Amino acid sequence: MSRRSSRGRKAPPGIEALPQGVQKGLRLLVISNKETIATMLDKDTEAESDEALAMACAEVMGQQQLNAESFLARFMCKAVLASYCREHLGKSDNGNEATLAARIARVWSTPSFLIDDDGNDDDDDDDDDDE
Repeated sequence: MSRRSSRGRKAPPGIEALPQGVQKGLRLLVISNKETIATMLDKDTEAESDEALAMACAEVMGQQQLNAESFLARFMCKAVLASYCREHLGKSDNGNEATLAARIARVWSTPSFLIDDDGNDDDDDDDDDDE
């Protein structure tokens, strides 16, 4: 008689398990393409927050064991990727899905992506407002 393991499967890691650049990039992608991403994930656009949709994207990445580049190339259409490159990254919007996904993932992996336009670190943990 065989025994099944009583150990349950681990839940896929959430967005917190991803590198900070990928977290920020996913959030920006969701904000600028909420309707498209909600439809892709079979979620209600009105009921889901941007953060919930970004977390759902991270869950898909975990379940499918995909890195950011593979997730983008596999699940996002060329129009979404091209517009993100042009509008948010100031990069060329030429290329197919794989090329655009690689371009985006490369930017997400750089430390400079975490710094906002004012030169401030996007990490809110270091704010010392009570001095």
